[in-house]
Amino acid sequence: MHVWIYWFNLTPLRSGMSAGPWLDIYGVMAVALALACVRSLHRSENGGDAGHDGRDTHLDLAMTVLMCSCTASVVAQGMVGIPQAAWSAANVTAAGICMGWGYARWFSHYADLGIRLSVLCLFLSYLIGSPLKIALDVLPAIVGSLFALALPVISLLCLRRADAGRPHAPEGARGQIIYPNSRETLSSLARVATCVFTFCLLRGIVPTDNDFGAGSALVSMASHAIEVAFSVVVLVWVIGMGRSLDFPQLWRFVFLFLSTALALSALGVAEEAVSLCMHVVASLIVMLLWLALADIAHHSDVRPTALFGFGWGAYALTTYLGRVARATVLSDAGERILFGQASITAVTCVASLWALGIVMVFCLETRDPDVQRIFADLRGGVTTPEEFASIDSRCEQIAASCGLTQRELDVFRLLARGRSKNFIAEELSISENTVRGHARNVYAKLGVHTRDELQNKLEV
Repeated sequence: MHVWIYWFNLTPLRSGMSAGPWLDIYGVMAVALALACVRSLHRSENGGDAGHDGRDTHLDLAMTVLMCSCTASVVAQGMVGIPQAAWSAANVTAAGICMGWGYARWFSHYADLGIRLSVLCLFLSYLIGSPLKIALDVLPAIVGSLFALALPVISLLCLRRADAGRPHAPEGARGQIIYPNSRETLSSLARVATCVFTFCLLRGIVPTDNDFGAGSALVSMASHAIEVAFSVVVLVWVIGMGRSLDFPQLWRFVFLFLSTALALSALGVAEEAVSLCMHVVASLIVMLLWLALADIAHHSDVRPTALFGFGWGAYALTTYLGRVARATVLSDAGERILFGQASITAVTCVASLWALGIVMVFCLETRDPDVQRIFADLRGGVTTPEEFASIDSRCEQIAASCGLTQRELDVFRLLARGRSKNFIAEELSISENTVRGHARNVYAKLGVHTRDELQNKLEV
C-alpha cells in the first residue's frame, strides 16, 4: 500500500505537474476515514462485535480493482495527455478512498498483534518497502508502472491470508482493556493527540522539493536510506535486545528534524537539507503514529476501524490543512502583507518553532502516566486497575496516620498516580492554585519535599 501511493505521487511529479496530487489525496483520505469511523461505530451500536471489524471481502476486491484502475489511469495520463484538472478530480479522489480503506483494513490486524509484533511487522515492511521506493526512482517508467499495477493485487492476497489466520474470538486477540470507550479515555489521550496533530499541522508549512514539481533523486534516496537505517536500529533495539521504546523520546527526534527544517527555511538556505529533514519527519510521524494507534487499539474495546478512522483521519486532515495554510499564507497576498516572501516565511517558521517548543514542554511530560502507558507492554506491562486500587488503599492508610483531610487525600491519591496539577484541578473541579495549596499541606504532613519522595513513601 505504502509503495503504491509513493509511485502514484511520484509519476505525476516526473511528468511536470505542479505541486503533485498528494495534497488532495490527504484531504480525500481524511473524509474517507471519517466515513469509515462513522460506519464502524454504527455497526457496533447495532449489535456488532465491538472489538473486531468484519471481513468485507467484496469491498476489498472492489477497492483493489479501483486501485488497479488508478494505476492504469496514471499511465494513460502520461501517454495520452489527459488534462491535469480532469485527472485530479477522478483519480486522486479514487486513490484517497482506496488508501483510507486499505490502511484501515490492515490496521485492524495490527490491533490484534500487540506492540512487539507490531514493531516487527511495521519496520520489516519499511526494510522491504524503502528499497522498493529507491528502485522506483531509478527504474524505467514502464517497468515501474507494471510493478505498480501488481502491488494492489499483492496487497489483496496478503490481506486474504492475514484474514484466514486471524482469531475469531476478540478476547483471544486483544490485550487488557485500559482505554475503554469513555470520556476519561479521551481526556487521558488529549495531550498526546494535541502534540501529534500540532506536529502534523506545522509540518505542512515547510516547503519541500515536492512542492516545486520535481523532487531531488538524491534527497529521495537519502531519505529512504534513513528509513532503512532507523528500522534496523529499532528492530535490533526492540526485537534483538528486548528493550523498550520511549514515546516522548521518539517524538524528540521528530522535533529535532522538524525544528531544523523550520530554522533553515526561515533563513532561506540549504533547500536540499530542508527537504531531507521534511522527508524524515514525514516518515517518523507515520511510523510513530501508526504504532501508537496500534498499541491503543490493542488495549481498547473500541472498534479498530473507528479508532483508526479518527486518529489517522485527524493526521491526514491536519497535514492537509497545514499545506493549505502554507499555500494561503505564503502566497502573493502574504507577500503584500509583509513586503516579501522571505519575510513572511521567516515569521511563520519562527512562530512554528515557538509553538513546537510549547507543545513539547506541556504535552509530552515523561512522568505523565497517560504518556507512560503508550508502549508500556515493551516494559513489562501497564498499570492495572488493581494496581491503582492498591495505591489508593496505601494512600488511605498513610492519610489516616498523618492526619490528612478528605480533600488532601483526594489530591494525594492523584499525585501518587503521577497526575499533573492541571489534571488534578480538572478532575476535582477546583483551581490549580487550590491544588498547589493542598499539595503543600500533603508534602508537609508526610515529611517529603518532592513527588519522587511522595511516591517512594507508598513503598515503605
